[in-house]
Amino acid sequence: MARRPYVTPALFHTVGRHHKSAAGRAAPGACEGYRPDCHDHRDLWAAGEMPYRDGLYRPGDTAVELHVEGPGAYHPDAGQPIPFRLGGPLDVALAVAEDGVAEAYPNFDVCLPDGTGRMTGGGSGMGNVGWLARLGADGSLRWIAPMFSANPFIGVRYEGTSAIFVNDWRNLLTLDLADAHLI
Repeated sequence: MARRPYVTPALFHTVGRHHKSAAGRAAPGACEGYRPDCHDHRDLWAAGEMPYRDGLYRPGDTAVELHVEGPGAYHPDAGQPIPFRLGGPLDVALAVAEDGVAEAYPNFDVCLPDGTGRMTGGGSGMGNVGWLARLGADGSLRWIAPMFSANPFIGVRYEGTSAIFVNDWRNLLTLDLADAHLI
């Protein structure tokens, strides 16, 4: 099977997820900073934000811990795989209360090969935070995975049911999108 090139901002039109007014403020009804009554990550996503703790967050405030060793462990050997391990349950409200939220800056938004949705990803913070999200065909959030030490993700290519993401240091993260946790 021929390998498809990565889709990067230079090759694909970036679709932003920030819902900000012209004045730069969050749209009415969106979360503006942390509020105890506004921890549902779907609300955060609509405001262009995400929890600032490693995790795989799903609608309905369910999440599991996410363990990702940052690419710094491999630098300057770019192109190395990024380990990605899921752990036990994660309390979303506690994660947001303790660590807050971060803005999600998108770098790509690419349709899944089977047409069931899209994968999007990007960065945040001071250059070390990367994130990935799976959206349904209607654009609804299926899951989001912020990773504090993964560095911003800049592209994706597909091979069968696998999505191979690349970050800004050219480190690779391969996920099987048929895995029950990632559907």
